Amino acid sequence: FQLVDDRQYRSGRPCQPPELLAEHRDYLPKLPDCPERRDPARSILGMPQERWLRGAFEASRATWNLLAQQTLMADCPRLDPARPDATPSLYTLDNWGGYPATRERILRHWRDAKIANPLVLSGDI
Repeated sequence: FQLVDDRQYRSGRPCQPPELLAEHRDYLPKLPDCPERRDPARSILGMPQERWLRGAFEASRATWNLLAQQTLMADCPRLDPARPDATPSLYTLDNWGGYPATRERILRHWRDAKIANPLVLSGDI
């Protein structure tokens, strides 16, 4: 089991209008894609924790390797209620949907390092 904290060390939520912070308003949880969301310098885990996780999986000799963490890791774009017939185009930015580069790095690492039977246990919703 590898347990990570995907709340404490993450980069800020992407795609947010700049006035939200200045006006002390809540973040917008579902927004369309933006370049910031896909920025590879951003991380839901923080780069030190990402490095630790890669090393922990590489050192594992377990038959099954479980990543336990707080939020939905699967990519799950949502329908825009204003355009119900369109392709899903809104992203939940408070989970891994707001940090696709982190997810890609981890999945690529599992493949390239031939990590045995990786599984993800998610919570939140």
